[in-house]
Amino acid sequence: MVQTRDPNYYVEISLSQMILFSPLMFFGFIMGHPLTVIYCFVVIIISAFYPIVFGKNKFDFLSGTKFCTISTLILFTVMTILYGWQAGYYLYLFEVLSLISMNSFLDELKRKQKSNFSTIFITVILVLAFLLLKIYSLYFEPYYELTEKLTNFVFIANGLVVILTVPMFAARYRKQIGRSIDTLKSNALLDELTGLFNRRAIRPYLDLYMTEFNTKGINFGIAIFDIDDFKHINDKYGHNEGDKVLTRVAEILKENITETINVARWGGEEFIVLQQYGSKDYLSFVNLIESISEKISKESFLPVRGGEYKITVTAGCSHSVHNIAIKDLINRADIRLYKGKNSGKNCTIYQ
Repeated sequence: MVQTRDPNYYVEISLSQMILFSPLMFFGFIMGHPLTVIYCFVVIIISAFYPIVFGKNKFDFLSGTKFCTISTLILFTVMTILYGWQAGYYLYLFEVLSLISMNSFLDELKRKQKSNFSTIFITVILVLAFLLLKIYSLYFEPYYELTEKLTNFVFIANGLVVILTVPMFAARYRKQIGRSIDTLKSNALLDELTGLFNRRAIRPYLDLYMTEFNTKGINFGIAIFDIDDFKHINDKYGHNEGDKVLTRVAEILKENITETINVARWGGEEFIVLQQYGSKDYLSFVNLIESISEKISKESFLPVRGGEYKITVTAGCSHSVHNIAIKDLINRADIRLYKGKNSGKNCTIYQ
């Protein structure tokens, strides 16, 4: 599946990290805490270069989430050691957990499979880190001693940061999840190689055309194309060459798509063409199919190894008839297709 990448996302991640750590660096500076200043400065520099490194489509959306999760976890750990448990940096654990849950959901959407094990594993690690730091804070004093008033101020500030940033990340995830769902819908209806409708997507048109034929008398035709000797192409020139042939045939078929004509990849090297032709007769549809077949036969292909070659197609056609189900019309076209295959190929059989 092709993933949708938004280069601006990496800039947003960078800015969010710089906004998060800049006040902390300023706080460390005015308090005379060099370790805090150095730590925040390093994180800000890394964040500044983040869009340059990650923004060239080398990584997907999840890389930004991982970056935020790791940096927040390190923040939670380092700041708790420096300023103590009462400063409230453990609140960032909730931010990390929310990121992980949203990351897990998005990962399941993209991979179309459960990722519970990794989610549970990371959650366990975070909980262990939480407990270890809590135990550490019981036996060790913070590196920097803050007054009670200042400690309460830092706690409130950290709480506000978490309250504000979690909805921000959730909004960003909602946008990305929407894109992932759109991509999944598109992939469910389109053939990945050719970009044509797949069998699932063309089925509603078949049912619609049959309904309109029965209720409004709008005639329609069905044609199933099959590329002749396609296995020979794959065996002789390789599957990459076969894919090029399928793609070019699909492009020719796309040129004929109109409001009344739909095409799809039916499966393998087979394609299906549907046309509603109203007052026109069945032979006009057959002429369209023969015209498409002729265009395909004029195409030339030049493989990496071997000489130039051409291809032909065989087509079987059928048309709307009262009291016959759509599956039977498809079956008629399929039978005529194989009749054409057995009678020499490179032909259109319509009766």
